[in-house]
Amino acid sequence: MKHISHFKVIFIILVTGIGSVHSKTNSLINLPVNVRQQIASTTQQYHTYKNHQFQKGGNGVVSIGNDPNCDVDININSIQQVINNGATEIRLADTGSYNEDIFISNQSMMIRGGFQDCQDANNNIQQGSQTLITGTGTASVISISGADATHEVVLQNLDIRNGSGSDFFYGGGISTLGATANVTIERVNVSNNQGDSGGGIAINGGVTSLMLIDTIIQDNQALNGGGIHCVGADASLSIFDDSGVINNTATGDGISGEGGGGLFLSQGCHASIYSGSKEQSHLLGVNGNVSESDGGGIFISDGGQLNLLGQGYCILDTCVGDSQEPVNITNNQARDNHVFDFFGNGGGIYMSGLNSSIYMQGVYIAGNSAQQKGAGIYEQNGFLNISRSELPCWDEKCNLIQGNTASNNEGDNTYGGGLYLLGGQTAISRAYFEDNRADLGTTMALRNATLGLAGSLISNNGLAAQNGIADQFVVSLEDESILTLEHVTLTNNQAVGGVFGRLDDSYLELNIYSSIIHDENSGNFWSGSTSFILADIDCVITHDLTFLNVVLGTHLLNADPQFKNAANRDYHLNALSSPAVDFCIQHNALGSLIDIDGQLRGWDDDSIINNQNDPNFVFDAGADETYDNDIIFVDQFEQ
Repeated sequence: MKHISHFKVIFIILVTGIGSVHSKTNSLINLPVNVRQQIASTTQQYHTYKNHQFQKGGNGVVSIGNDPNCDVDININSIQQVINNGATEIRLADTGSYNEDIFISNQSMMIRGGFQDCQDANNNIQQGSQTLITGTGTASVISISGADATHEVVLQNLDIRNGSGSDFFYGGGISTLGATANVTIERVNVSNNQGDSGGGIAINGGVTSLMLIDTIIQDNQALNGGGIHCVGADASLSIFDDSGVINNTATGDGISGEGGGGLFLSQGCHASIYSGSKEQSHLLGVNGNVSESDGGGIFISDGGQLNLLGQGYCILDTCVGDSQEPVNITNNQARDNHVFDFFGNGGGIYMSGLNSSIYMQGVYIAGNSAQQKGAGIYEQNGFLNISRSELPCWDEKCNLIQGNTASNNEGDNTYGGGLYLLGGQTAISRAYFEDNRADLGTTMALRNATLGLAGSLISNNGLAAQNGIADQFVVSLEDESILTLEHVTLTNNQAVGGVFGRLDDSYLELNIYSSIIHDENSGNFWSGSTSFILADIDCVITHDLTFLNVVLGTHLLNADPQFKNAANRDYHLNALSSPAVDFCIQHNALGSLIDIDGQLRGWDDDSIINNQNDPNFVFDAGADETYDNDIIFVDQFEQ
């Protein structure tokens, strides 16, 4: 039976305590400071809006439509005239037809649709419908500006179509320019609009905080940001509840930095996305967008920041996000339909720039495609972090990067089915990589990049070079990359030519600790030169020791790791037979104290003879720390 040291008893009490207050601020403790600040800000805005009480009528409230109970007859006056006359809330009845462009400047304003008639509008009885506002096709349907004070703009239950961005108001559907405003868009459909930047929505500078709630941005088109375009260090975007950015297109050729079929974030704009679904991914999250250059789903550059937050987060009693559903980045495409072979990178997400960053928890990145590099994620010189908190998550595979494919019909090599990392810093923990494909690096490709990967599982990537994709190597490395693996399980892939493929002779740093690299289907452990490598390798169970012996690895074992049910993708350790149990000492190179399931590492199984018969070897190799032989833990702590 496994014994629990004094320290470990204290740790369990702390974890149990945290688990009992999921609705409190504790849920933010593992997030970076800037991400915590952004969550706090968006949560406050969401909370303030949700607690707003709309009045039945009174000063400043005007009903518009085409029935006898309307304050204003839309056939005689326009929405713009009512705004100019000083209204603070406009209620649109479905009895009218609304065909105009609207301008809001230095003014707090609510425009609310979904009222069956003006009697309902006057009594604030709102239906579930969305009232159509059709633009003239010569400007944004709704334009917002002004910075003399912080204004509140609310758009609710509307269907916004046929807008076309202009030189300053870039967005086709909704556009802000240098505005100091909190803009809330709830239960709105923004579709079939176009513009140079932001087919659906554009946030252009200013101190603008724009929030989407239960809103769909779909079927819009622009050179940059087919769905949404956001630029400015004080500009922010947050997406909540059942919202989606779907089936939008960025048509720019990439020569001037265009991209982002779904979203374009640059010049310091930061976006936080809490919306998504796995089963309904075609309706929610970021899905089905296309870029004719880079960033099929999302394009980030020049200090843009993206937070994908698929676990619930709470500050005091105000909670945002959803522990039952992931944030999905799915079925997006980055194409290279131009003369140059430089584009078609980042099918799901493209990021570049020294100050650009992405932080993810609880994500489903799947089914994306790129014609060059990084079908799931392309990262260049920025910072990428994927992790999981101890809070509940939508699935045991809380961060799942699955089924992303880099391929083309031009004969160009593609790189990094799941990830392509070019420069920059990447830290990943407790993630699953499955069914990804590319010519080089089915799962990931590193070029002059630094990656720390901890507590993660890489399996079932590649398809043995079928269907015209070469599937060479599970991981490809080149140009002075630094790769550190700790408590990683890499197994049962179908790559060709080897597990790790080194593409050149440049300096390489390779650190592997407490891991299982057992992948007979993919060939030898290593392919390529063994010179100019700084290696630190300890405690690895593998199918091929040749390379590891060359680089003087220690505590190595050539053996079957004995998973529970590899045929059904269950790569937990068989506690009765796996040599990985109590095989390693603690390295803690990447702070990997929690296993892929959220269990504390380093539990000594007294029914197993420790490696070297040394009491310090109590850490299981690989992503999983098994507790199956611990009756007390299984019966009491896991029930």
